[in-house]
Amino acid sequence: MLRYYEAEGLLQPTRTGSGYRLYDPAAEQAVKRIRLQVEGGLTLKTIRQLLPCIRSDHTFEPCSELRATLNRQIAVLNSRIVALDKSRRILAGFLDSAR
Repeated sequence: MLRYYEAEGLLQPTRTGSGYRLYDPAAEQAVKRIRLQVEGGLTLKTIRQLLPCIRSDHTFEPCSELRATLNRQIAVLNSRIVALDKSRRILAGFLDSAR
């Protein structure tokens, strides 16, 4: 994943004279932030936009465009939750009617 994140422009490790990648503690924190955002359902394109807005593990300063992106993503997730809840109720109904 580290090389993939590097190819996507999310990480910029330093290199040794022989070309080996060196990941410092800041890169480790960046990977943790990236993984958290991926788990939140964000695309790498959106994460690439968000990373510059993250000042530390607890400080986030999104611009209005990124706020809109996050609000859209939350709306998508809310729609999925509604659809999954409906599916769960239908399946539970099948079980209830079989009793």
